[in-house]
Amino acid sequence: MKATTTLSLTATFLGGLRPTVATTTLLHYRHRLDLMAAAVPDQPDRVTARHLRVWLARSRTPATYNAYLTAARRFWGWAALERRVPADPTVTLRRARIPRTAPRAFTTSDADTVMAATHLDLRLQRAVSLMVQEGLRVGEVVRARWEDHDPARGVLAVRGKGGRGEITRAVPLSAQTRTVLGPGLRRGPIVPNHLGRHYTPGALSIIIAALIRGSIGGQPGDGRTAHALRHTAATHMVDAGADLRDVQAVLGHASVATTERYTSGAVLHLAAAVSGRWYGPPEAA
Repeated sequence: MKATTTLSLTATFLGGLRPTVATTTLLHYRHRLDLMAAAVPDQPDRVTARHLRVWLARSRTPATYNAYLTAARRFWGWAALERRVPADPTVTLRRARIPRTAPRAFTTSDADTVMAATHLDLRLQRAVSLMVQEGLRVGEVVRARWEDHDPARGVLAVRGKGGRGEITRAVPLSAQTRTVLGPGLRRGPIVPNHLGRHYTPGALSIIIAALIRGSIGGQPGDGRTAHALRHTAATHMVDAGADLRDVQAVLGHASVATTERYTSGAVLHLAAAVSGRWYGPPEAA
């Protein structure tokens, strides 16, 4: 009988995971677990926390470290529960701390330039407007359907991340997005690919990133990505004085703590606005 290897055990795990997660999520898990299996002993019962720490230490960023650790925890937790290994080697591993800095956002001028660059492609106009105005994620843009658009009320029902297509919230549409979408009642994807089907999030992200770099410059790794359009929407909402709870609802954040990352710029604007104030005689200081 052929011995079970770490790699073959990950394949068994992924096979059971397939019906419960989105295809994109499954591909991410497969990639991360393949890397892990290549870095640890072939015999799963010999894999220790030390082996996993060495593998995780190769991560370039804390976010990558945490993504890999999440996949490893889920796999080894399953393996221990199924008695494929004597114990879960991830129980002593801790997540990396990620500095809570404000996400990168485009200036109004750069956002203007990016939007202007979509003038020859109505599909990209819709995608960019939904991200930079309403703050949709790329995954939410590719799942958006005309059936979810209420032109009379100026509202879009947003299908959340995760690939299952549930409607998670409704967002009011800006005047620009309402103009780009138009008044008509149609069916199918709002941002279709060349076959008239839904884009994958990865494919649309690449297209929009290329559009951004072609219009305002930049290179891979500099933060000028499709997701930065969502950050721009959030930052500009906060800077304009929107209540954090309202911004949280529009963006679909599970916690207001996530939304609070966008307040640092607003705080700087406020500090500049009040720095020159002085009440009473100078000698009172």
